[in-house]
Amino acid sequence: MMIIKVAWRNLWRNKRRTLLVLTSIVVGISATLVYDTLGRGMVLQMLNNQINTHYSHIQVHKKGYNDNKIVSNFIDNPQMIEKALKSEKSIIHYSPRTLVYGLIKYASNSSGIYLVGIDPGKEKNITVISRSILRGSYLSGIKNEIVISEKLAQKLEVDTGNNIVVMVNTLQGPIGMESFVISGIYRSPNSEFDKMYVYIPLKSSQELLGLGSRIHEFAMKTDDMGNIAAVAGRLESMLGKNMETLDFKELIPTMAYYVDMYDQMMLVFYLIIGIAVMFGSSNAMLMAVLERIREFGVLMSIGMRNMRIFRLILTEALIMGFLGTITGFLIGYLIYLPLSSSGIDFSIYAESLEKWGIGSVMYPVLELGSILNSILVVPLAVLAGALYAARKAIKLQPTEALRYV
Repeated sequence: MMIIKVAWRNLWRNKRRTLLVLTSIVVGISATLVYDTLGRGMVLQMLNNQINTHYSHIQVHKKGYNDNKIVSNFIDNPQMIEKALKSEKSIIHYSPRTLVYGLIKYASNSSGIYLVGIDPGKEKNITVISRSILRGSYLSGIKNEIVISEKLAQKLEVDTGNNIVVMVNTLQGPIGMESFVISGIYRSPNSEFDKMYVYIPLKSSQELLGLGSRIHEFAMKTDDMGNIAAVAGRLESMLGKNMETLDFKELIPTMAYYVDMYDQMMLVFYLIIGIAVMFGSSNAMLMAVLERIREFGVLMSIGMRNMRIFRLILTEALIMGFLGTITGFLIGYLIYLPLSSSGIDFSIYAESLEKWGIGSVMYPVLELGSILNSILVVPLAVLAGALYAARKAIKLQPTEALRYV
């Protein structure tokens, strides 16, 4: 306790130098924390938008379907899969789907699409499409309804109430063609997704494709993002080798890679901040030691052990590091707190952001890793920077130190 009191007093012998070092730590920590939470929020928003727009947490298909989405790669016994999904308590919602590539046509305009057949009541618990309707209404289950995106409606020059023609390959071989009435137009957070995906009732899709009661996939949500891999593993063991159970990391590997890459990038960023702080604190502590050489000589000559002097200098550095870190973290947290609920509006860049699957409002996200990095990196860096100054102090000879000018 005595060392802490002496170290605290020594820090304020030169207020200007101490305040300068503290200010650099505070600004660095608070700015880095805000940057980290905003960047993490952006990456997680991209991931969550893709999960909630289509991919869900886990999908079950016939083996090989994810690599080759053709009409004949269907699940022959969906009732068996549904029974397994109901037995897994961690799965809170699931939705059967058909999904094939096709062509949509209106007058002289046409576009390639992914035609998704869904159960409207179940699908609304999996994706946000039902909550993203701009005009008209979501699917009610009536035959020959279709929901398309705003992007696609603009390209085809259509609106709600118009009849459009969908053409797809059927299970029997020939091209299937059917007319649908546009019941609703949606806009998701991902404009690239919107260019391709259209939705019709599951029964209409099964009839058009000639599938009978068969489907192509089950999409599902779990009660905890942390146990998705375990749930997928249990399902895979239950369903057998002819089925594939893929979690979102396997379905959208690019996004999973972005999340991992961001974590590694921020770790490097914190290390750079730590190295900068280490050299700055090392310079400050070395100056503090050089100013007190005669004082250290007196302490050594009256019997103070070198290790106590060593501990004293390191304690001064730790106090400065923790004081700056805690203050910087609190300032950064106070900036983060209102932004986490209101977000930061980037509407001016909305069109560009939508291409990356990001909403126009970004919400910072503070996770445990960011807190630990903010609180631990700088004090350890300051401590490392003080080691050279502390070592230099204990190498002094008392007689030489007393004569030092």
